[in-house]
Amino acid sequence: MVCAFGTQPSADAATLVNKTLKVFTINFVITPSPTPIGYSAPAGVQKTNIAKANALVANPYGGPPRVAMGPSSYDVPMLGPIAPPMVIAQATPQGSVPVQFIAKPDPNATFLHFVPHQTTLNAGYGLNPTYICVFEIYGFMTATWKIVDWGFGTVVSGTGPFPIGNLPATSSLSWFAEGVSTSTKTVYNGGSPGEVTFTGVANVSQQHCIDLTLNVPASTPAGTYTAAIQYTLQYLF
Repeated sequence: MVCAFGTQPSADAATLVNKTLKVFTINFVITPSPTPIGYSAPAGVQKTNIAKANALVANPYGGPPRVAMGPSSYDVPMLGPIAPPMVIAQATPQGSVPVQFIAKPDPNATFLHFVPHQTTLNAGYGLNPTYICVFEIYGFMTATWKIVDWGFGTVVSGTGPFPIGNLPATSSLSWFAEGVSTSTKTVYNGGSPGEVTFTGVANVSQQHCIDLTLNVPASTPAGTYTAAIQYTLQYLF
C-alpha cells in the first residue's frame, strides 16, 4: 500500500503555483451631498432676508449717499523718479533631446489581464448605486487554475485607510463578478491567501465584468481615495 501511494500521487498532492499577479486601481471622489430638497433657513434669517429684499425693490437707490470717486482723491506725491520698465531676458531655446521609448508586451497578459472601463468614480455619502462593469478580468492557463484577490486602501487626500481598510475592519467596497458570482462580497482586506474571484479549467479562458458597490460612512472626509485590488492567477502543477 505504501508503494502504490508513492507511485500514484493524488490531486491533493499537486502544488499550487502563482503564475502572475496584477493590481487594479480605482479612484473614488467623495463629495459632500447637496442641500436636501425642502431645506429652509431659520425663521429669523428668513425675515431679515425678506425685509432686505423688499426694501431694495421699493427703493433700489436707497441706503447711504453714494459719491462718485475721481482720481484726485487718490493722488499720492511722487517720492522719486520713475524707474524705467524692467526688461526680462528671454532664455535661449535649447535643442530638443531625442528620447526613445521601447514598449515591450507583457508576456503574462496571455494568462491574466484587465480590460478597464472606468478608473475614477464619483460617490456620495451612504450606499451608492452599483457601478456596473468597472473593469473586466481575463484568465487562462494550461492547467486547472483560479484567480484570488485581496485589496488594500491608500489615501490620496483625506484620512484613514478608506475604502478597503484592514482586518478586523470590514471593507466599505464590495464586488460582484458577472456570470460567476452568486452574491456580492466585501473586498477581502486580510492579505494572502485572499479569496477566490473565480476558477477555471485547463485550456479554457474566462473573462468577466466586475461590478463594484461603495458605502461611504458619514464620518469620511470629502476627498479622493484610491482602492487597489491585487489579483493573482494560480494553477495546479
